[in-house]
Amino acid sequence: MEMLGGKDITKNCRKPTIMADAAYAILTRRSTGKFYIDEKLLKELGVTNFDEYAVDKNEPLAPDFFLPEEELKSFPKNEVFELFYGNEQSSQSVPISVESVFNKIKSSLNEELVNKTKGVYAFHITGPENEVWFVDMKNGSGAVGKGQPPAGSADVIFTMELDSFMKMFNGSLKPTAAFMSGKMKLKGDMALAMKLEKLMSAMKSKL
Repeated sequence: MEMLGGKDITKNCRKPTIMADAAYAILTRRSTGKFYIDEKLLKELGVTNFDEYAVDKNEPLAPDFFLPEEELKSFPKNEVFELFYGNEQSSQSVPISVESVFNKIKSSLNEELVNKTKGVYAFHITGPENEVWFVDMKNGSGAVGKGQPPAGSADVIFTMELDSFMKMFNGSLKPTAAFMSGKMKLKGDMALAMKLEKLMSAMKSKL
């Protein structure tokens, strides 16, 4: 969870003991080949107090990145996790082109956001156009443009098809789901890649 969600997400997680207890219950049963969710399994066994598993019981619980879509719907909405788990939006707000997405990114940049991020990102969008765009969140008040970043090599390179790119930035595709399913490939600093959430949060009201 920390690798994908950053260090700050730890407080929203459960301790490894919940996995250990669930694993013990699974391994003492006949094999089923089914996907198990630790909490559901332990509830079946009569466990009612899950606070003992929480890293911080006063913090909202972050859903696991590998939960099926129907399971995620059972969690209350929380803007802290919006980046990771997607955000259903009206089709009227969906950008109609790659250029429109980067124009909105450009309008979201400011010196404060750059100082908090300190990274240069490159987006290789595959398909008929096979475009490369950069977002410089390391220098000055930030910059966006088509082509390779003029300030030097990108710290993080994202590679994805056009459809996945558009869905990710309009909120209908979870970034972590895109990464884990292979729809988005990442090369470079993983921790820095996760900082991109600041930009996506800033864009939330614009897309």
